[in-house]
Parts: sequence; structure tokens; C-alpha cells
Amino acid sequence: MTAPGPENLSLLFERERWLLLPNVFDPKIATALVSDLMSSGPRQVTAGPGDEWWNEYSIAEDSNLGSVLVSPMVVNAINSIWGREVSFTTRLWGQVYRVAQRIPWHTDGSGDIQFVLCLEAAPLGCGGTLLLCTKSGQIQVNLQVGDGLLFKATDLPHSTTPICMTENHVNPRRVVAVSRFFIASTE
Repeated sequence: MTAPGPENLSLLFERERWLLLPNVFDPKIATALVSDLMSSGPRQVTAGPGDEWWNEYSIAEDSNLGSVLVSPMVVNAINSIWGREVSFTTRLWGQVYRVAQRIPWHTDGSGDIQFVLCLEAAPLGCGGTLLLCTKSGQIQVNLQVGDGLLFKATDLPHSTTPICMTENHVNPRRVVAVSRFFIASTE
């Protein structure tokens, strides 16, 4: 199967509101990128009445991880989606989910497009699956280390399944880095 050409990315994204970008980085450097992420102190993020939470980390745009989040592959995909070269600002952060943690269903309140990059996937059977509610129905996106997802987070309701332990994995986690792109107006 051939990947869609740049002219088709815009139509595909307009219809589906999401696009998988496999192999954004070599999984061999994942450990270094996770270390880069966790070098800053976390802040606890809560959802709803405060009973759901996870750790969030800041990412500097000039860090190794920051450069992956705004890599030419990602920027070229965004330009293809918009059908032209765009100017943008970003907000970058990372999230770590441990046992019983998840993202509840929501849509984001800002941003033109969001990019989620998998740095560490929970082992098979341990949850952490990204769910998107699309026009076609609910879909599961099982990002693997190195994979990324561009999506319209302000339009598509999304969540993740809870991280759970198994007999073979007592301390699983899901680690992602996120870039929220704000496209500059050309008017």
C-alpha cells in the first residue's frame, strides 16, 4: 500500500481529522528521549472532580525531544494538510500515565492541530490505548514507540483506556510527548 501523496493528505485529514505518522523517530533513541522528558520536574494534572490525574512535564523547543516534536516530517505533514507552508507557534509537553491513570473523554479547548508522539507504550494487555470518536465511529489507535498522531483535538473527542497491571507487568506506564500547533493567520 502506498502512502498518500501531499495533495491527498489535505483531503484525508479534512475527512478523518486525524493522520498516523509511523516511525517519526528511531525507537533505539526512545530511552534517551524519555530521560530528556523527565529531566524537568513534573506537575500533577487532574481531570474532572480531581479523582483522575497524571504527571505532566515541560519540554523545551530547543531540546532533543523538542526538535523531534517539530521535525521536518511533522512540519511537512502539517504543511500538506493545510495545502501550503504555514507559520505556527507551539506548546510542548509530555505526559506519563501509570497504573489506573487515563485521559477521560474530552475535546481540547485550543490549538489548530495536535501531535502526540509515543515514547513508551504500555505492554500489550496493559491499556493506554488512544481512542478517537470520529465520523466513522470510535477507533482505537495503538501507537508504538516512534509513532506519532496528528489530529484535530478541538474537533475529535478523545480519551485513553486506563493503564492496568498484569501478572507479567506490575508497573506498566505510557509515556507520550505532545505538541499543540497554533497556525498563524494569513489574513
